[in-house]
Amino acid sequence: MTTNMTRWRAVHDLFDPTEPAPAHLRVDRGRYNPLAEKITPRLGLPLPHQKYLLAGPIGSGKSTELRAAAAGLTGHKLVILVDLQRHFQFTVVDPNAIDRLQPAELVGLLGLAVLRAGSEVLGHSWGPRAKRLDEAIREMQPRPDPGQDAGPTLDVAKLAKGVAVFVGGAAGAVIGGPLASALGAAGATTVAEGGLKLLEAVTDAAEWSWRLGQRGAGSPSDQDPRVRAVLSATNALLDDIRGEYQRDVVLLVDGLDRVQDNTTFQSLFADSSLVAELRADLVVTLRLGLVQRHKARLHAWTPYEFTNVPVVDRADPNAADPRGLEFFRALTQRRMDTLAAALAPGPAFFTDAQVDALAQRSGGRLRDFMYLVREVAVAAMLADAASATDPLIVTAIDKLRRDRESGLNADELALLRGVLNDPQRSLPAGEVATDLLDRQLLLPYPNESTWYLPHPILLRRLTRMAGGPASG
Repeated sequence: MTTNMTRWRAVHDLFDPTEPAPAHLRVDRGRYNPLAEKITPRLGLPLPHQKYLLAGPIGSGKSTELRAAAAGLTGHKLVILVDLQRHFQFTVVDPNAIDRLQPAELVGLLGLAVLRAGSEVLGHSWGPRAKRLDEAIREMQPRPDPGQDAGPTLDVAKLAKGVAVFVGGAAGAVIGGPLASALGAAGATTVAEGGLKLLEAVTDAAEWSWRLGQRGAGSPSDQDPRVRAVLSATNALLDDIRGEYQRDVVLLVDGLDRVQDNTTFQSLFADSSLVAELRADLVVTLRLGLVQRHKARLHAWTPYEFTNVPVVDRADPNAADPRGLEFFRALTQRRMDTLAAALAPGPAFFTDAQVDALAQRSGGRLRDFMYLVREVAVAAMLADAASATDPLIVTAIDKLRRDRESGLNADELALLRGVLNDPQRSLPAGEVATDLLDRQLLLPYPNESTWYLPHPILLRRLTRMAGGPASG
C-alpha cells in the first residue's frame, strides 16, 4: 500500500539539490543559454584549442547543462568531462583542498583524465608518455622535511583510475565498432548517461597518494622546470590522441566553481597562462563573482555568463516572468511523470500555482527550487498530507527567507536596496557586490545583456526597509 509518507519520500529523493539532472530529467532552458547558443556550436567547428569560462552561481544548473553539451557535441573531437568537485570530495577526501589548487596540479589532473579515457575507452597504448607524466607529477610533490617519511610512492596508473571521467562527443567516430566493444568491456565502472560513458573512480581514498592543495611558501611559477614538465607531459598525451586518431580533445572541467579563494583563482586563471596552454579545447565552470572581479585579466579565455532562469520581471521584481515559470512547471512535470510510473495513482502533489510560487521565490535558482520542494515534502510527511497545501508552501518559503536573511549587514542591505531601486538593474562596482554574487544573494538574469536583482526571497525585507508595501 502506497502511503502519503511513501509518496512524499519519493518526491524528496527525486528533487536532490546537489546532483546534476540526469539526461532523462533535463528540461531545455530555452533562450539565453550560452552553452547551447554559443559555446557548443563553436566547439563543433574544426578550430583547435578554444578556451571558455562558464561563469555562474553555484546551483544555477551549470553542471546539468555541461553534461548536456558534452552529450550533444558533434564533429571530429573527443569529449572528456571531469567533475573536480566530486574528485576532491570522494577521492582526495578533502573538499577544501580545491581552494588551494595550483595550476600545475590542475594540468596534471587533466592529464590523468586524458590518460584514463585513452586507455579504457580507446584502448590506446601510451608507451613512454605515461611514464613521462608519472615522473612529472612525482617531481611536483612537496619535499618532506629532513627525517620525515616521504609518504606513499606515486603510481600514475592508480592515480588515473582515481579520476572519474565522462567520455562522449565524437568518440564513436574515432575507431568505430571497436570503441563500443571497449566501452562494453569496461564492465561495472562504465555507465551510460545521455550519450556519455562514465568511468567511475576505482581508486579509493586510501590509494590516492597525490597530496594536492599543499600550498607552501609560494606556488611555483609557470617557468619552473617542474611545472613545464607537467604541462609538456599532458600536452604529449593530447598530441598522441590527435596524431593517432586525427581527433582533437574537448576537456569540460566542472567543479572549479567551488574555488572561493581569490588568490587561488588568480593563480589559476589571471596570473598564470599554464592551463590555457593545454593543446585542447577547454570549458571551465567558475564562480561569477570571481570572474567579474578579474575579467580584465583573463586574456587567454572567453568568458560567458550562465545566469539563473528568469522568473521575475525586470521592470517589476514583484511580478513573475512567465518564461521562467513555464520552465519550472515543465521541470516539475517531467519528474512527476517518472513518479507516476512507480507509485500507485493518487492526487497531484502540487498545483501549477504552487509550483509558480516556489519557482518565483527560488529566484530561478535550481538549487533553491529543489530545496523548497524538499522542504514541502518533509512538511507534508509530518502532516500526513496527500497534497501540498498553501500553508505548507508558505512555511517552506519562509524558512528559505530566514536562512538567506541571516547575517546580512548594513552595507550589504544598502547595496541590495540600491540594485532594487535601479531601473537598469546594473551590477554595482566593488567587493560587496561580488561577494553577494558569490553568496547567491544578488542574482544574475539573462537578456541581451545580464541584469541583476536581489534574491526574490529578500524582497519583503528590502521593500519594508524602504517604506514600501511588503511583497509576498
